[in-house]
Amino acid sequence: MICRIWRGWTTPQNADAYESVVRAEVIPGIEALRIEGFRHIDLLRRATDQEVEFATVMWFDDLAAVRRFMGDDYEVSHVPLVARAVLARFDERSAHYDVVNVARKVAGSPAGIRLRTSEPWARMVFGQPGCSLLTWLSEDSDALCKVEVSPSFGDMKAEKSFRHQS
Repeated sequence: MICRIWRGWTTPQNADAYESVVRAEVIPGIEALRIEGFRHIDLLRRATDQEVEFATVMWFDDLAAVRRFMGDDYEVSHVPLVARAVLARFDERSAHYDVVNVARKVAGSPAGIRLRTSEPWARMVFGQPGCSLLTWLSEDSDALCKVEVSPSFGDMKAEKSFRHQS
């Protein structure tokens, strides 16, 4: 499995507009391509004092699937013009990682996940405060779960959001 990671930054004023564009146009556009070997895409958000950082994490079966998405120069970032219009800066190239471990079960059942911030997986998955949106493969492996996290990790909620389309 391959994980493709890309980052972009907006001003605080443009952050909600960028997130809306990605959720309403970019992600559905990628999913509509029905790329063989594409699993799903996660969107992460982290606010700092001066800017808001976004990261996309895409999951593919292998590099051949990434090439089906981007072509031979598969490290080039995929940033449609509508998204570029509200970004202050972004990575011109995406990083690709071999996935060596995938945690399938997080906590509880996918339809009613109960999250506790004291659990080590929460610190590992979310890394640092400020992530506001993340998805991952659930235990049944064909469903994606959405998690919203407050910057303080004090308030988390999760829901089963939609089924993966092969």
